[in-house]
Amino acid sequence: MELGKFLNFLYKHSIILVVIPIITVVITFILVRNLPGAYISKAQISTGLINKSDDALLTGQTPAALSEIEQGFSNMIQIVQMQQVLDMVSYKLILHDLESKNPYRKPSKHLNELSAEEKRKAYTAFRTHYQNMQPLTLATPEEDKLNDILTSLDYDAESLKEKLRVYRVGQSDFITVEFESENPQLSAFVANSASEEFIKYYSANTKAQDQKSATFLSDLLKEKQRNLDEKMALLKSYKIKNGVLNLPEQARILYGKMVETQSSREEAAKQIIAYAGAINEINSKFSPRERKYLEATATRVNSDIVAYRERLQAMNLEYIKEGFDSGYKESMDSIQAALGSKIVQSVEENIYNPLSAKQDLVSQKITLQTQLDIAKHSVGSLEKEFNSLSSQFSRLVPFEASIQNYERDIETASQEYLEILDKYNQSNIQSNFSVKLRQSQIAMPGTPQASKKMLLVILSGVIGFAFVVAVLFALFFLDNTIAHPKELANATRFPVLGYIEKLSSPTNDILSLWQMDKISGFKDQLRALRFEVSNEMDSSRLISISGPETAGSLQETEAASQATANKLLSVTSFNPGEGKTLLSVSLAYALALTNKNVLLIDGNFTDPSLSRSIKAERHFEDYLLGHTAIADFSKPGISVLGNKGIGTSLLEVTGQRSLEEKFSQLRSNFDYIIVETPSLKDLDKAKEWFLFTDKIIGIFEANRKLNDQQKAQTEYLHALNHKKFIGWVINKVPVEAPAKKRWFKKNNNGSHS
Repeated sequence: MELGKFLNFLYKHSIILVVIPIITVVITFILVRNLPGAYISKAQISTGLINKSDDALLTGQTPAALSEIEQGFSNMIQIVQMQQVLDMVSYKLILHDLESKNPYRKPSKHLNELSAEEKRKAYTAFRTHYQNMQPLTLATPEEDKLNDILTSLDYDAESLKEKLRVYRVGQSDFITVEFESENPQLSAFVANSASEEFIKYYSANTKAQDQKSATFLSDLLKEKQRNLDEKMALLKSYKIKNGVLNLPEQARILYGKMVETQSSREEAAKQIIAYAGAINEINSKFSPRERKYLEATATRVNSDIVAYRERLQAMNLEYIKEGFDSGYKESMDSIQAALGSKIVQSVEENIYNPLSAKQDLVSQKITLQTQLDIAKHSVGSLEKEFNSLSSQFSRLVPFEASIQNYERDIETASQEYLEILDKYNQSNIQSNFSVKLRQSQIAMPGTPQASKKMLLVILSGVIGFAFVVAVLFALFFLDNTIAHPKELANATRFPVLGYIEKLSSPTNDILSLWQMDKISGFKDQLRALRFEVSNEMDSSRLISISGPETAGSLQETEAASQATANKLLSVTSFNPGEGKTLLSVSLAYALALTNKNVLLIDGNFTDPSLSRSIKAERHFEDYLLGHTAIADFSKPGISVLGNKGIGTSLLEVTGQRSLEEKFSQLRSNFDYIIVETPSLKDLDKAKEWFLFTDKIIGIFEANRKLNDQQKAQTEYLHALNHKKFIGWVINKVPVEAPAKKRWFKKNNNGSHS
């Protein structure tokens, strides 16, 4: 339903739907007919971001991840479109046009206004900016003028960027630089220049970054080396100052000597005990007389033995002091041999005493006494040597702690130095492989592209049509005017009893309207309305045709029906001029065609349009005041009572009781009484008529909105007792006639169907 209404709405505005797209098509055609052709040139750049396996072997780095590669391509694409890169392309373009006899574009107005000298200065300025890679800052009038020249030829960076496309070819290693213009040579030049300037800028920037990194690492490496040298110098100075050259080796030697001295000391103590015990055993075997004899005979030899013993003791002390040097050992052995020979000599020279056969024991005793004396002297010397070694070893302990601190600092400094050295070497190697950009494909002048003029023209027509449809839809959606019975029923919550189409030639001549063939639908509409009104007014509804057996009671049934029927019908509206007069007259005529006596009363004392239209001869005021009798205006069919239009109200003419009597007389003489009352806008005057009215019917002009006041009036109609208001008739309906039935009858649940 809504779609059909919208399509009908579009049909009503079909002229706009056709005219506006045609206008947009014509305007677009005029604008695009002189558009130049388009030429596209493409250049390709090999980045080297994908094939880095060889570099990874040399630099020791792992291959880049996919996200890093994507980021690298995105950065490169943005750099190609940078202002600084495109400025260089702009300079090359304007320099070409200034020095070439075949410029890419016709000289602009700004360029033609320049003299030869000004052109030469402009050429020099552009050349200087290009060589120094300087942008136009527009800080001076000269640079501002140079920028105007570029802008006038569309050589500025922003204009170039609009026609420049830079993208990665799939997942490959290549970046495509594409430019579109009206000149194939210009397209190729811009694509190649953008590629060259990008490679130059990116390479220079990358090398500068690598050089900056290398310089930083070099300075840091020197600092770490200087720090390491200082740490090593401190350790060396400390060792020299404290006489420590190789502390671990010295500690090891001292500890070995201490162990060896301790072992020798313990061995000497054991020898003393052993030698003393052996001598005592030998002495016990000699009597005092024998010992005296032996000592007396060995005086000379014993003196030599004593001398050798002293020499052997002195040599033994030196041997201990020098850390058991093997050289001293050989001297001690020679002295020991000489001592042994003297002992043998002393035994041989002894006069043998036949009472004593213990020659060997004497020799052993002398030897044991010598060994005992040596052992006793060795114990003291070994004790002193052990104490000396312990003192030296204890002295090395604090040196060890300090040296460990120095060595730990040296180790840390050395590790830092090696790390920086590794990074420095890696940076130097990587700098040789960081830039691998090259232009793999030179842009060539392209062929003309397919014309887009027709596409633009068609697109403009489609867009214009869609725009008009969208605007009309917005107007349709926001439009809350009431044009159809369903809308009126939903807005007022009252049934719609019928409708009257909009007449092509408004007239109040009902007879002519009823008989005209061209508007024969008008008769059907009135007949449908007549049925609905009769159905609401007549409480007996339709009476079945009686047979002969019920003919006697027919008059009684009709009399009862007349007594209970609703005869007085008021016709009202929200506003004046909505068609109350037409509805009242038309309904009276339709009812009169069914052989009913109808009284038509003009109850609008302020604006008696009914009285004027039918030129009423009798007035309702005269009837109420008794100046006119029913017989004066009553006739078969339609009777009319107008009013004088004096602006009074119903109750101001006569009292309520008199009115009730007069209306009772009218009900007895007429089948239907139709009263055109004032509109609901004058609700106070309309209410007086509603006091005596049996039923009320309203007429509503189509294509109008309900305001807040009319919504309040609708609530008043709902509040009337006995359901006086029976429904609406919609007038001036602009659509085809719907099915001839009662519109949207009210169900028991209060909804409309």
